[in-house]
Amino acid sequence: RLFKLLSRYYQATISCIHEHQGTVMQLVGDSIFAIWNAPKRQENHQALACRGAWALRQCLRQFNEETKDTYDDALETRLGLHAGDASVGNLGSEDRFEFAAIGANTNLASRLEGLNKHLGTEVLMSEEMLTAAEASGFLCRPLGRFKFKGLDRVVKVFELAEEKAAS
Repeated sequence: RLFKLLSRYYQATISCIHEHQGTVMQLVGDSIFAIWNAPKRQENHQALACRGAWALRQCLRQFNEETKDTYDDALETRLGLHAGDASVGNLGSEDRFEFAAIGANTNLASRLEGLNKHLGTEVLMSEEMLTAAEASGFLCRPLGRFKFKGLDRVVKVFELAEEKAAS
């Protein structure tokens, strides 16, 4: 039952990421690690990530509505968006390697994802994403400044709150 649910979940979510030109890096349990701007450079990668996150959020709401009669609990998916340099490439050994993205910036995106649970939000982003999000037609709500484990700076955090109505 769990495998069937996760397979349906991944079918819905991964297609949303791909439709917005994201690269799925890793699946761990019910988590998905995706990046933009690699392996191919994307001039508008921040906007694509915001659009992808919003589409994923909407897709999961529909997914939960469609599966509510079959599965007892809705899947809660939280997203963390951040932009910055990362080391991207094949990582591993002669016997096993994978295409990976590592570094402080990928860690911050993960920390933002985790902060959602404490704040009751779904999509959080760093200030580095704010301009692209607003230019892409989103309203962003400032939530404050946070200190994250492993970082020696304070991060301004925003919620990707809603899509502006088309005029």
